[in-house]
Amino acid sequence: MSSNHRSASPRHVPYEQIFNLICGNYDEGKRSLYRIYKRRRKAGPRDISRCSDLMRIKDCTNKTETDVRTDSSEYQCEAIDNEYPENKNMKESIGSFFQNICPQLKKRFIIYGHYGSGTYAVIFGARERYPRPNCRPKHYVIKIEFHRPIGQGWSPNRMGVYLELESAHIRYIPMEAIIMQLVSQCKRFPRLDSVYLHKDFQAIVMEANTACYTHEQIDYLPEISALPVPALQACSQPGNRLIRNKKPLLNEIQACKVASQLLQGIMYLMDLNISHDDLSHRNYLVDKHLNTQLIDFGLSVVAIDESRFIMSKLCIIHAFEYQLAPEMVYELAKSYYVNKERSPGNSGGDLNIHLPHDVRVVHLWKFGVLVYDLLHGYSPWELPGPAEEVGDVKAVNMHDCDRFRQLLDQRRARILNEELPIDENLSQDCADVLRAMLAKEVENRPSLSELVSFPWFQGHWADYPLSEFERPDLG
Repeated sequence: MSSNHRSASPRHVPYEQIFNLICGNYDEGKRSLYRIYKRRRKAGPRDISRCSDLMRIKDCTNKTETDVRTDSSEYQCEAIDNEYPENKNMKESIGSFFQNICPQLKKRFIIYGHYGSGTYAVIFGARERYPRPNCRPKHYVIKIEFHRPIGQGWSPNRMGVYLELESAHIRYIPMEAIIMQLVSQCKRFPRLDSVYLHKDFQAIVMEANTACYTHEQIDYLPEISALPVPALQACSQPGNRLIRNKKPLLNEIQACKVASQLLQGIMYLMDLNISHDDLSHRNYLVDKHLNTQLIDFGLSVVAIDESRFIMSKLCIIHAFEYQLAPEMVYELAKSYYVNKERSPGNSGGDLNIHLPHDVRVVHLWKFGVLVYDLLHGYSPWELPGPAEEVGDVKAVNMHDCDRFRQLLDQRRARILNEELPIDENLSQDCADVLRAMLAKEVENRPSLSELVSFPWFQGHWADYPLSEFERPDLG
């Protein structure tokens, strides 16, 4: 995500909002929502934040030094500034991430490899060090990111205030972990185990899917004792691997299962007034039977009332050009934004625009784009065919600036002037839902409650045998 996104993003929900709902400090109008939070919270892990190591900080008021936990309000507000390495190469950082993991985490888990890295995180594989007698060890994935205290300004890892169930201590932990704790009962999300905040690093520990390994293959992998950290093959793979060379690897029934389960996850979040703000093919996982889980909730919008879903500004990021909705394209066609987008000072390509909108509408549009992608292999209004011949709107780095600019302009013109092209081999139920989700006029698009009533999402795939949903070879 570009650094420009943070300057205009209205996603920084006051920390006390989710804290108030979770802990019962609500007004009468929020009673029903609080009950949902309370019930779902109790179903998750009890005490989440586990690292009790102390860090020395200097109190800015009386200049005295004190030892505090990283997840304490004192550390979050008073800790000395540390540079956030925004452009650090995560692949090159795997070793240093491993070396900086909380020592208490390493005492509890045997870390045996890594599953890869993302924009800000490295994912490690681990198993419990001390399993119960006569039981196989449980396996986990550990998501490690840089941690920046809230008093130091912007960070891609938003923090929330949280009251531990068992200890009643107030902790500052990643919002992503708070949300995961609330969705522990739903199979559409990874199950949270714990969080470890240790100085400049934070770790979210989640239960792992190891179904593609035998216990002999996975239970005895040696603990890492020296660098480099060995690479592992994940059993669940990101959704972007279901498309290859602008061709879908799934048939319609398989894509229907993935899309339906994504929609289940989106609905489950919306029951909590949470809307996933980072929907992309990289932010969901599919196992060998195409069972699907949503991941990466760090940028989710948490709104304790309807008004907080309404935003006035929007950040257009070229890496997500394929998700542009018609109302955004219309705004970008205005001369002010045309000149600004092409100005020398906008070399990164990202642009903040004034566009009042309901984020839930934007997020459902993104979902519609993902479904279209899965069924076609390319994005709405994008030209089919090999990327080398017609280009690829998702491959920002594949083209030079002029070629990419040409691709964007041509596709934006088609969005405004042409009907949505749909593969004629798709069923009528499928075509109906695509046309509804990707309608050009906002008022013609279904709400979430309306969308789930479409026949294509009414268990269209459920009557097929399990063998129909064998994940294709991803190469």
